[in-house]
Amino acid sequence: MQNQKIYLTTGEFAKLCHTTKHTLFHYCDIDLFRPAYTDENGYRYYHVLQYDTFMTISELRAIGMSLTEIKEYLEERSPKRLVELYNQQELLLNKQITRLKKIKAHICRQKETINQVVKCSQNYFVEIQKQMYLSCSEWITQRDDYSMASSIGLLMTGNACVDAMSSSGILCKLNDSIYSENYPFCFYINTTTKQATATHIKQAGSYLCTYHYGDYAAMRNTFQKLIAYANQQRIELDDWIYAETIIGDWAVNHPQEYIIKISIKEKTKLL
Repeated sequence: MQNQKIYLTTGEFAKLCHTTKHTLFHYCDIDLFRPAYTDENGYRYYHVLQYDTFMTISELRAIGMSLTEIKEYLEERSPKRLVELYNQQELLLNKQITRLKKIKAHICRQKETINQVVKCSQNYFVEIQKQMYLSCSEWITQRDDYSMASSIGLLMTGNACVDAMSSSGILCKLNDSIYSENYPFCFYINTTTKQATATHIKQAGSYLCTYHYGDYAAMRNTFQKLIAYANQQRIELDDWIYAETIIGDWAVNHPQEYIIKISIKEKTKLL
């Protein structure tokens, strides 16, 4: 037996490296990290100096490299090559950090919005809203499930710049919603920044708002009540109605439980 002081069994080496025997066996099977020698009985032994190599593998794994990439590096390792790998992984990590920050901001906005809905005691309220770029579907006049599902599908597949964190809803003309029960509308996705797919700009300004409780099919009644309130308050409204889904299928089991925020931009308050 070679010097026991510098050679460790698989179990001893796994304990030293805070890993498992299974991991060491797997690394050996893929020819990434092999024991220093194997005796005639098939027992594997690792040299204590292999600890540094294993820690290098663990570090590269921790920064996101695949085992294949690590194997390629170990076969041709050098300080210069290591710096190049660190630079590559730093760029990837920066992208991941940016995305994680975006996800966190989205979660915070969602929590705040939902809490606002729960705590809201006013039927109607005025809110300052920022400018948004909306990517819209084609105008929908047939309200069957197939037509609407097709419109949403085409809108999503045509917008690689949006994701699950993008706000969405429907857009319609104020006058259309008043005079026709089957008013035309389109679905929209908020693209946040100006994209080639953005087809409508929601202007920044003061918006008269209310919440609609239920599915989209019954929104016309909520529109009419909001417009009637504006007339009572002598508020002149813009031409567009925005209906943003605040609580939808991702949060409740039935469309009758949806909460949709209705917003119409104020023009002026009449004297």
